[in-house]
Amino acid sequence: MNIIYKITYIPHLKNQTPPYYYIGSKYNYNGNYWGSPSSKQKDWYSENMSIKDWWKRKIKNNINDFSFEILSEYSNMNAFELVLEEKKIQMQFNVKNNDEYFNKSIATSGWVSVPRTKDTKEKISNITKKYWNDNSDKAKQRRKILSERNRQIKSQQMKEKWKNPSKKMIEGFEKFIEKSKSKEKPWLKCPRNKKFKKIYVDGVIYKNANEAGLDFGMHPTTIRKRCRDEKFPNWYYYEDLM
Repeated sequence: MNIIYKITYIPHLKNQTPPYYYIGSKYNYNGNYWGSPSSKQKDWYSENMSIKDWWKRKIKNNINDFSFEILSEYSNMNAFELVLEEKKIQMQFNVKNNDEYFNKSIATSGWVSVPRTKDTKEKISNITKKYWNDNSDKAKQRRKILSERNRQIKSQQMKEKWKNPSKKMIEGFEKFIEKSKSKEKPWLKCPRNKKFKKIYVDGVIYKNANEAGLDFGMHPTTIRKRCRDEKFPNWYYYEDLM
C-alpha cells in the first residue's frame, strides 16, 4: 500500500505552539513508519539540532507524542506518481510557508530512489574500475585522501552514536565480543569466494567484511547483509561492480 500521511506532534498542539503537523508520503507502507523530515535547518523547538535529527530522537524516545493519520492510499501507483500526489497535497495546504507545518519544502521527484538499471550499473562499474585501476601517483594520493576522509567521518559518526547507544547496539556489540573471544568464529569458516570479498562503501574499499566491521563498529554479518540489501544503495561487494 502507498499512502499520503499526516503526522501531528501532540505537545505542540496542546500548547498551541506551532508547528503541529507534517505531511509526507510512503511507498510500500507497512504500518511501522513515523515520517522523515529531511530539513537540516534548526528551529526554536529543535534543541539546537537539525529538524531531521530532532524528529528522529523524538520518535525514538517519545513515540506517544505523535499521532499518525492516513490522508489517502493508493494501490496502483509508482514512486514517482506518489511523490507528485504528495506535492499536490502539500501545495494545497501551503506547507512550506504555513507555520503550522514542520515541512520546510515541497516534495520533488528528485528525491525518489529507483533501482539501478543494467546500463547504469555497467556505467558505474566502468567508472569505478577506471578510478581504481589508475596507478598514477596523483590518483593514488587522491584515493588515499578520500579513504582517510571517509574513515574519519564514519568514525566520528559512530562515536556520536555510542554516546547514547541503543539497547540493540549494546546487545549486538556484546555478541560480537563474545564471538571474537571464542575459538570458533563461524563467520571465518565460510568459503573465501563468498565471505572474503572486498567491500565498497561510499568510495572506500575494505579488504573484507571483518575490516569494514571494525571500522563501522558492526558485526561482519551485518556488513554482508547491507551489501545485499537494496535499502543501502552505497554498499556493495566490490566484485559485484566489476
